[in-house]
Amino acid sequence: MENISLETAIPYVAAAYIGIWVIFFGYLVVLAGKLGNLNKQVQALTDVVKRKSADKSEEAKTKNRG
Repeated sequence: MENISLETAIPYVAAAYIGIWVIFFGYLVVLAGKLGNLNKQVQALTDVVKRKSADKSEEAKTKNRG
């Protein structure tokens, strides 16, 4: 195997280093998007549960009065 000089290797090492960081930050952006969607879904489900709970509570009050 041929030895590679430091001057020849530095651009390749820098390109690999930058490429890994670009991939890492891209992955973080994708995860952030998925987390945002998940938070929206959880909030929507929480709202549905609160509405149903309020409706059942209102029904119970109405039945107890009548």
